[in-house]
Amino acid sequence: MIDFTDNKHGNFALSGIYFWRSVKHFGLGVLDGLRWLHEKVIKRYTLVCMAVVVFVSVLLSTVQIGKARSERDQACKQLYVMPQKIDSLDIIK
Repeated sequence: MIDFTDNKHGNFALSGIYFWRSVKHFGLGVLDGLRWLHEKVIKRYTLVCMAVVVFVSVLLSTVQIGKARSERDQACKQLYVMPQKIDSLDIIK
C-alpha cells in the first residue's frame, strides 16, 4: 500500500547528502588544480617561484616594519605631548 504522508526529515537528509557530495567534488577540483599548478609551473620554473616568494616576503615585511615604526612614532609623540598638557594645566591652577 502506498502511504502519502509527508516525511518530515527525508528531503532535509537528502539535501545534506548532496551538499556534502558537492563539497567533496569541489575539494577534489581544487586539489586537481593545485596538482596541475605544481606539475606545470612550480616544477618547471623553480627559481622564478622562489624569487616571487622572496619578493613578496620582503614587500610584506617592509609594510609591517613601516606600520610598527608609525605606531612607535605616534606613541612617542603622545608621550611628549602629554607632559606639556599636564604642565599647562598646572599653570592654570
